[in-house]
Amino acid sequence: MRVKNEIAKRPNDSVFRDQLENHEQWLLDLGEGRLPCHGYDESDIIDIPPSMSKDSKEDVIDSVFEDFTEHIGDGEYYKSRVILAATNEVVNEVNNEMVRRIPGVLHTLESVDTVGDMDSQTSFPTEFLNSLSLSGLPEHELHLRVDSVVILLRNMDIKGGHCNGTRYLVKHIGEYRLVLHKLEAGPDDKDKVLILPRIPLRYNGVDLPFEICRLQFPVKLAFALTINRSQGQSVSKCGILLPKNVWTHGQIYVAFSRCGNPNNIHVWAEQEQFKRLFGGKLPEGKILVKNVVYKEVVR
Repeated sequence: MRVKNEIAKRPNDSVFRDQLENHEQWLLDLGEGRLPCHGYDESDIIDIPPSMSKDSKEDVIDSVFEDFTEHIGDGEYYKSRVILAATNEVVNEVNNEMVRRIPGVLHTLESVDTVGDMDSQTSFPTEFLNSLSLSGLPEHELHLRVDSVVILLRNMDIKGGHCNGTRYLVKHIGEYRLVLHKLEAGPDDKDKVLILPRIPLRYNGVDLPFEICRLQFPVKLAFALTINRSQGQSVSKCGILLPKNVWTHGQIYVAFSRCGNPNNIHVWAEQEQFKRLFGGKLPEGKILVKNVVYKEVVR
């Protein structure tokens, strides 16, 4: 669908049309695990088009957010681009870098973390609870500036369209509330503004022996997103950072399919991790990534 939308934008450009149609087929082959693989002990190592490759993480950021300082606060600019990574560690690094590029006062908003079981309150120090970075929860420290981009982590007003996964522009930062403007809202959208309070968010996953309750604004910086959270997002410029291999079925397909124009997909993948597969020397001219596809699922 994203590729067909790009074709519709330039219906009379036959070269561009052919390029996008080839990209559409490449995406299908990528998702179904039909691309040529580099064998050895790992049959899911593929190469990506060299035109997408960048030399560093900084090159990817600058390619996606080109002329960033000229577009601060521009919702149309923000909603059309995103950077993706497989882990929260990389995502947080990029988001904090983008916030540093925005002028103005930096607000650090700290959560209040407690253990759900009152009998365990003294067993887990506050510093330990604060250090936890858990799926579906905001960070203990939110570093925000006005005109930052954030994503909502909970459904707040489904009727008004303020749902988990919606991206916003921060317009006011207070100790007890945020004022957010929906990026996808039109000029006549009466529900484009969300006044957001801190709310208690709970996590009781199997990886913790207790339930944690975090009182915090239910948002996360969203210049960059994890690949899994980006599902449903559609952009015209996409950066993909892969310092480590992905590990989940279909992750690479989800990342590359967020943007329908191959000329606007910018990728940096750490290549040192593949050297052992090729006797210490990588194939010349190849940019390798791991594509995890369980073919029995897509048959």
